[in-house]
Amino acid sequence: MNQFIEEIINAPLYGESIKDVSIFLNPITNKTILDIGCGDGQLSLFFAMQGANIIGIDKRSSALKKATNLLAKYRLDNQTQFIKGLGEQLPLDDSSVDIIYSRSTIQYMNRDKALNEYFRVLKPDGKIALIENLPHNPIIKIFRVIRSITSFSIEQKNYINSINGYITHKEIDDYMSRFEHSTKKEFHLFRMLSIYLSRAFQTNLAIIKFDNFLKSADRFILQNVPITKSLAWFCSIYCEKKKQDV
Repeated sequence: MNQFIEEIINAPLYGESIKDVSIFLNPITNKTILDIGCGDGQLSLFFAMQGANIIGIDKRSSALKKATNLLAKYRLDNQTQFIKGLGEQLPLDDSSVDIIYSRSTIQYMNRDKALNEYFRVLKPDGKIALIENLPHNPIIKIFRVIRSITSFSIEQKNYINSINGYITHKEIDDYMSRFEHSTKKEFHLFRMLSIYLSRAFQTNLAIIKFDNFLKSADRFILQNVPITKSLAWFCSIYCEKKKQDV
């Protein structure tokens, strides 16, 4: 189990943000975590290993089957419940979950409806941690254009068409204002270059050094040059304790 947790928090793309999420959410033992867009259950497993009870929501039956099998493999299925559903219409009661977690799901939804649903099902003193893609990183914008031009299969085109748009900093700030305590943190300006190179040449020492350099450079720039935050690839959003007058 410890090896799996280490792999999650050390993964090049989202590892650093998930590590921060874990710090924000702890303690999670015996807490009910709603994992929205749970996919094949990797993060559901991550949280269940730390003692949380999981409700996983996904619209794909195939993903839910994989998630169920994964948690059963680790004998943690007694702590989990996977449900087919949509983030804009959560099949849960008001104020019923302690924690909401989601990663890169808002872009596929009606954002207003989804965020309102998250707020509805969260307990008054609950926490929300979202990791969401932003619209303005120049490198990712080029990638998105290339992807749209070179996507020929029906599956690829359907995926592109499923993206409703990326959440903006204004939308994030408006949502955070509905909570007593909230903050956000941006990740990756240029590091996606070395991340993709690392996937192709995993043992190349030069690329490993290049990745470490970009990781440090991105962190320094984002912390010290506030204007660059709007150009980050994605943002972690942390909210706690709903305001009662909202």
